[in-house]
Amino acid sequence: MSNQSKFINIQQEPCDVVEPEEKPIDRVCPTCVPNPAYIPPEWWKETTPWLNEKTCEYSVAVFINQNGKEYRLTDLKGVLEQENNEREVVLNEFGVPTVQPISAQSLVIEKEKEEKNILNEEKFDRIKRSYVKTGIRQLLRYYEKTEADEYVCARNDCSIFTTTEAKGLVRQIKHFASLNSDITFTEFQRQEQNVETLPKPIDNPNSLELFANATEYYFYGMANGIMAVLVTVPAHIFNQVPAAPVISEIDTDIETVRFNTSEFSTWISKMESIFVLFSKFQAYYNHTENGKLFQIVEGEEVPFYAKFMEGRFDRFETALSSFLESKGYEYYNFFSRLISYETSSTVKEIELTFDKSDESKPFKLANTITIRTPGCSEVVLKLPPEPEGGVHNGDLRDIAFRDQTLMGYIANYEKIKREVEAQENPPWLDFLVENTFPPISVNYGNTLNSKSNAICDDF
Repeated sequence: MSNQSKFINIQQEPCDVVEPEEKPIDRVCPTCVPNPAYIPPEWWKETTPWLNEKTCEYSVAVFINQNGKEYRLTDLKGVLEQENNEREVVLNEFGVPTVQPISAQSLVIEKEKEEKNILNEEKFDRIKRSYVKTGIRQLLRYYEKTEADEYVCARNDCSIFTTTEAKGLVRQIKHFASLNSDITFTEFQRQEQNVETLPKPIDNPNSLELFANATEYYFYGMANGIMAVLVTVPAHIFNQVPAAPVISEIDTDIETVRFNTSEFSTWISKMESIFVLFSKFQAYYNHTENGKLFQIVEGEEVPFYAKFMEGRFDRFETALSSFLESKGYEYYNFFSRLISYETSSTVKEIELTFDKSDESKPFKLANTITIRTPGCSEVVLKLPPEPEGGVHNGDLRDIAFRDQTLMGYIANYEKIKREVEAQENPPWLDFLVENTFPPISVNYGNTLNSKSNAICDDF
């Protein structure tokens, strides 16, 4: 009888050298095939981003740089014109700066001017590059991609990164800028890139900023027009950014909202206290992670601050109470509840109806509201006329017309009431994104990962 183990044939000899399996290359499919027949638009006339099918680049006209500054021709004459004061910068019919013809001059003077021009070119390059991150962020928001510093910035502090500083990454840029490339950022980083050779100012070798261009510029008008800069990003680079988190759309089809006045008054107080708390969370988020919130209001992107909601719920309740009193009715108050005192004019329930005639203002009030008194009788009250022009009187109809963000919260009263009455406060960012109108877009700053190579893990 043999004492040989029955597992002997499946045991591995510890001294045997096992060759590691070679990891397959992470490859990506081309997201755009150049179309030679495509006719690019006059980019300075475009108001939204677009895909240039001829070059396979996402493009956008940018008017404000990353510091919120705009440049006019007079701001830039010092870097656009030659040293010779007689050679002035003028605009041709297309808004492109040109200089007057030069007369014969000595080689020494020309050399000095050439050196001066080199310095001016570097200055102007830095100015144009200051528009790049603004353009990238516009593209990310427009195409519903995740907006975070890991995908945008070459430096952890998101400071301006110039073309000159990118020379140390020429090899990588050429590789990725080629439409023949079909491997991901992560794979190229692993196979080819030596991080030790990166220029010191670069913290993130896979940021979109390194592959974006800002070469063309345009001045509007023939006088002192504002400068626009064309920012482009290769499509096969841009499309590797993950999609933004799916956000549930705000229900703008709500036609009525009904509430008990005592419960509504308690809800108003809770909303005021919650936004005080949320404003502190947002301030900390902005300070530590550089995270920001935005809304599109009347076609313009504006920042959203939870702090700005403080006091607006109280003002609405005050306007509602004043309107009812003007009609001879008494709005719920805390004192009446303590003494259990009600009259036939005490309002127990209110129903607001929303006028849906304007898609941009889905929560403005209709001409009437309905109330119920202790006798269970319903009364329809006519509201003041809808405000016109610049008239701003602060009454109930006026507040509802002008403050659609506030009215969006009120329209979703039942849903929000369940959330704020839960044992724990809802996550502040989730709450704002899910319940705010107009919808909020999020710049996640450096929330995703503060490490310089974090972008590689997600691409």
